[in-house]
Amino acid sequence: MLKNKIIISTYLFVIVELLFSYNFKTILGEVELIVLENEKDKVPQIKNLIQSTSKNLYDKFGPIQLDSITIYITDNNHSFKKLSGNSTPEWGIAIAKHNPDIIVLKSPSFAKITFNKFKKVIIHEISHIYFRRITNGSSIPSWFMEGIAMQFSSEFSVSHKISISKAIWKNKIFSINELNYINNYKKPEIQLIYGQSASLIEALEYFYGENIIKKIIYFMNSGDQFYEALEKTTELNILEFDLKYLKFLKNQYRWIFLLNSSNMIFIIFPIIVIIGYVYKRYTTKIILKKWEYEEQNIED
Repeated sequence: MLKNKIIISTYLFVIVELLFSYNFKTILGEVELIVLENEKDKVPQIKNLIQSTSKNLYDKFGPIQLDSITIYITDNNHSFKKLSGNSTPEWGIAIAKHNPDIIVLKSPSFAKITFNKFKKVIIHEISHIYFRRITNGSSIPSWFMEGIAMQFSSEFSVSHKISISKAIWKNKIFSINELNYINNYKKPEIQLIYGQSASLIEALEYFYGENIIKKIIYFMNSGDQFYEALEKTTELNILEFDLKYLKFLKNQYRWIFLLNSSNMIFIIFPIIVIIGYVYKRYTTKIILKKWEYEEQNIED
């Protein structure tokens, strides 16, 4: 059952927004969801999504320590910055913070995204909360944290894959070490960076099976830092795995750039011209044969 209360947010002693707080339980712990009045009607959907996502993470990756989570949905830059802090990159629309566990989200209208996209962002951020609670979770690099969240929220799209494909041809693929901290990158690079992060998770599961993530979590909960756990599960150091990953990208993604619509036009147009030329020659031959036949009949 949802319990709610009204919160008045003030700035310089002036009431600027009316917030509503809802409390409910999840398998990861108690959640307080704080929303604006215009988001109240979506609270049941958001609550169900948070509960189901928490359970899916628990079922897929195993038990994790219980703790409370506070989730804010904001609709202006002042509130978002005030709650998220200065660590949020200029392109960010959400942030998950640990100790205490807090998620700050831009509302769909503020972020200029659909509600379906907004739901994926919620799943993405709850995944961050889960993995930060792992023993030595603070040692997890950005690429793994973002990659697993991208995979779990089904955000790894064709456009991300096309960005990877183009980067392969331009020789602009980031190394794994360059993906350790991604908040410092600018917006034009973000699609490729997030795409590579998701493809790294895909590569891990491709080479070592779906249980690779659970094995990494096991070693971390046993006391290892992230890269120690990764080396134990892959039996490769990070430089060796980076080379293996690059080969994976070239095999799997090199030609995906052809799915780009503008590229498809350049590929399909010559084919259409060739088909048209062959068809024209074929029909011309038919007409000539018909004329020959008619001329023979006249002579006879």
